[in-house]
Amino acid sequence: MKGGKKMEEEKKETEKAEEKVEEKAEEKAEEKVEETEKKNNLIEEANKAAERLTRANEELKKTIEKQERLMSEKILNGETITTATKKETAREYADRVEKGEANPLKEDGF
Repeated sequence: MKGGKKMEEEKKETEKAEEKVEEKAEEKAEEKVEETEKKNNLIEEANKAAERLTRANEELKKTIEKQERLMSEKILNGETITTATKKETAREYADRVEKGEANPLKEDGF
């Protein structure tokens, strides 16, 4: 009888151990599913960002083409094309005032 009880106890322990193994396997499977979902979300976000960049690049290309066309039309019409002007520093302005090239009173309407 003692041997029978011992076998039953061992059987119960084996079942408990198997249940624990199954639980661990399920937990790991759930973790892998979550990890895969996170990766898929990251990929989806990256794809959306790539689409936005592509659209932005297309718009930029259209804008550049339009600007080139307008500049060409200006040249063909004999207009002068000006480039971006450099902003004058305070020191440069002061130098112009000292040389008499600029009149701050006149520029301010006095």
